[in-house]
Amino acid sequence: MKTRNIKELLKIILRNVEIINGLQLYGGVGLCYVANELLHMNIFTLDEYCEVQAYITNNKPINPHTLIGKDNYYWKKGRTRPRIKWLKKHIKLN
Repeated sequence: MKTRNIKELLKIILRNVEIINGLQLYGGVGLCYVANELLHMNIFTLDEYCEVQAYITNNKPINPHTLIGKDNYYWKKGRTRPRIKWLKKHIKLN
């Protein structure tokens, strides 16, 4: 199976970003967790998952919330709006 490009992978995350809202009982999750869920749902291959994780890490936002607390979240846990904004920006860039 051919690995999809990063633009396609980010679009898939954007379409599934509601996973963040569905898991609030765990104290909030982020984009990395969404990617992990997509891997476990067999939507992402392991290679695609690794590519997305590397992309998120290498293109993390530089803002006052970067690396919030000991959990290494780039935005406040569970907040979808800044994550959606970041995804849309990076989809356009790719």
